Amino acid sequence: MPKHQRTIGNRLSTRWRYVTMAVLLGLIVSLGVPYCGRWWRIDTCLDSGGAWNQERSTCEH
Repeated sequence: MPKHQRTIGNRLSTRWRYVTMAVLLGLIVSLGVPYCGRWWRIDTCLDSGGAWNQERSTCEH
């Protein structure tokens, strides 16, 4: 196999690796953000001296 063809194949392989990593990162972020947002609201509520109402998902002072 000529050297030129191996180089093109390596570039395509590297490009697909980056695309796959970007898609996986996007999935992780899209699934994690709702959980982190809820956690952050609860933490902020408790830090301010409030009590988190689990049934209503609200902070009560």
